[in-house]
Amino acid sequence: MLCLCVVCCPGPQNVLADDIKLKECPAVVRQTIEQNLLGGNVDEIKEIRINDHVLYIVEIDLKGFREARLYLAGDGALRKIVEEIKLRDLPVPVRQSLDQYIKRPAQVEDIEKVTIEETTQYHIEIKQPKIPDRTLIFEEDGSISSDK
Repeated sequence: MLCLCVVCCPGPQNVLADDIKLKECPAVVRQTIEQNLLGGNVDEIKEIRINDHVLYIVEIDLKGFREARLYLAGDGALRKIVEEIKLRDLPVPVRQSLDQYIKRPAQVEDIEKVTIEETTQYHIEIKQPKIPDRTLIFEEDGSISSDK
């Protein structure tokens, strides 16, 4: 996310990053955070300033030893949610496509549900013996949009 800001804002960059507490956030940012805790608790908030732009990255501890991250603009607009989920929580079309795509001894290492505005994707890291790990990105309908 930081890289996008640097690319979008040509010229010299003045970048500052600080850990802050929830109570130190502007009211509109705090309200968005509180509305999107996903049943968890705030672990850490980073305030990143790039020239005149502000980004908040909020790490949330979820039940079941999972985590989530919220990415908010300085005006409190929620830009992205990244949530760790379990294999059993995948939508049926994604799970069916994944089952057809990977073969043993490959195994699912990590799954992240990534929501940007109204679009949700599932980033699934596959661990395979003797070859580099791969990340598959699935759309909600089970189609694969990326295989890296």
